[in-house]
Amino acid sequence: MISMTLDARELDLVGRKFALSIKQLRAAYWKAATRTITTMRARARKDLRVELGLRSAKPLKKRLRRGRNRARGQNGFGESYLWIGTNDMKAGDLKGRVVAGAAGAGGAA
Repeated sequence: MISMTLDARELDLVGRKFALSIKQLRAAYWKAATRTITTMRARARKDLRVELGLRSAKPLKKRLRRGRNRARGQNGFGESYLWIGTNDMKAGDLKGRVVAGAAGAGGAA
């Protein structure tokens, strides 16, 4: 899991420098967090498609979910996360074709 910790003093300094209210600072934080997690989701989908040997990235679309937890309290900012599902995949999603052999079904490139 990739974790990123923000220092509240640094956020306060940025808010003061640009004369932002806490509401504006929180909105900017969530915009940046959403953009970052969306980019991470797209890159993970491309990399997983190659590593798993899938024909397309479509089966991964449902397995990669982004989420966010709102902060509790007045001064909190919350967190974003990327959830990766690990359910079984259909054999038809993989590259190649299924062939019957003496020991049962197997894959052929």
